Amino acid sequence: MTELHVYRKNADEVQVKAKIEIEPSPDQSLRFKLAEGFEIEKILDADGEPLAYERTEKIAEPYSFAADTNLYTVKHVPGASLEIRYAGSSTGQHTMINEDIISLNYCSAWYPHRLSCALQAPDVTVYIYAPEDCKVMDAVFDEENGRWCIGDHRLDREIFIISFCRCREMKNDVAAIYYYGEDNDEIARDLIRSAPQLKDYFTELFGGFDMEPVKIFSLPIDVNYGGYNYNGNLIYDRFILDFDTEEMQPYHDLKQKHGISKNLIYALGHELAHNRCQGAAGNWEAWLNETTADWAVFSYLIEQGDEALVSDLINLYIAFEEDEKIRTDDGKRPQQYHSKGSILFYKIYQKYGLELIKKLLRAFTDLEHKTTAAWLAEIEKISPALSKRMDECLSLERLGDLEF
Repeated sequence: MTELHVYRKNADEVQVKAKIEIEPSPDQSLRFKLAEGFEIEKILDADGEPLAYERTEKIAEPYSFAADTNLYTVKHVPGASLEIRYAGSSTGQHTMINEDIISLNYCSAWYPHRLSCALQAPDVTVYIYAPEDCKVMDAVFDEENGRWCIGDHRLDREIFIISFCRCREMKNDVAAIYYYGEDNDEIARDLIRSAPQLKDYFTELFGGFDMEPVKIFSLPIDVNYGGYNYNGNLIYDRFILDFDTEEMQPYHDLKQKHGISKNLIYALGHELAHNRCQGAAGNWEAWLNETTADWAVFSYLIEQGDEALVSDLINLYIAFEEDEKIRTDDGKRPQQYHSKGSILFYKIYQKYGLELIKKLLRAFTDLEHKTTAAWLAEIEKISPALSKRMDECLSLERLGDLEF
C-alpha cells in the first residue's frame, strides 16, 4: 500500500515521505510531477539504496489556482517500490502552511502527480504527525504512534489534508466550524445558527436530505478562492471576504451592502446543497451541479426575504459574463459554468416564479442519471415549451440580455 507521511519541518514547511508501490515499466524508469516549492532530498529503492534522478522540466500550470510544478525522472527503478523524500511548501487554492496550519490539496501538488507507471495498489494512507488536540479533517488519532491516520484515498485522485492547531471552534448538531481570530466569533455564530435552518429547508425542498454533521474549516489566507466541498467538509479561504483588486470591487461592495454573514450563508448553503445537487460529469454538463446548488440556496434566501441579495448576485454574474456557451462546441467545461446556468434560471424565475424553480430542482435531484438530456426530458413533462427554450439557451453565448 502507498503511504504518505507528513511531518512539520519548520513553521513554513513540511517534510513528506512518499512510499509508493508501482508496476515496473518496460524500461524501469519513472516520471512524476511535484510542486516547484518542494525540493527532493533523496529517492530510495526497496532496500534503502539511493536512486539517481533528475529534474527534467519546469511546468507552468495554466490555472492561477494551481501551483507550478517540476517534472522528475528516475531512470532506473530496480524493484516494485520506492520512497521519495522531499520538503518545502507550495501555493495554490486553499493551500497554507504556518506554525498552526497545514492545508494541502491536489492544486498544491504536494504528493507525486501523473506517475508514468501504474500503481500496484492505488489505495493511499496518509499519516499526519500533529498533536492530538489538533483538528484534522477526516482523520483518526493513533495514540500509539502519535499521529493522525487518514485512509480511503487514491494517489490518482485528489488528496486534501487539513490540520488546524490552536484554533477556535463553534458547533451544534449540524455543523462544526474551526477558525482563527476572536473577531470572527460573531460570523461563526451566524453560520452555526443558519446550518440547521438550511438543512431543514433542503429536507423539505428535496423530500429528504441525508447529511452527516458538516465540518467547516476557515483558512486565514490572503488569497480568496471562495468555498469548496471536499467529502462533505467545507473549506473557506477566510470568513472576511475582502478583495483587494479593482476588478473584484463589486463583490466587496456586495459584502458591504448585505453584510458578511449573509454572503457566507449563501456560500454555506451552496456547498451544503451539493450533497444532493451533484452527479453530473465534469465536462460541460458540470453546469447542472452548480446551477441547482445555487438555486437551492437562492430559493432559501428568497423565502427568507433576501431576494435583493439574490438579485445583486445575479447582476454580478451578468456584469462579468463572457461570450461563451454552456453547451460548448468541444464538450469541455465552460469557464463560467458556475454562473451561466444561474443566470438562465433567474430568467425562468422572473417569468414563472419560485414554485416552478423548486419543481425543476427536484426533477434534477430525482434523476438516476444526471445529464442535461435526462433533465430536459423530465422538464418537458412539466412544460414542453420551457424544456425546448432551455435547450435553445444552452447554445447561446450570452444570457444576461436574454428575453425569456
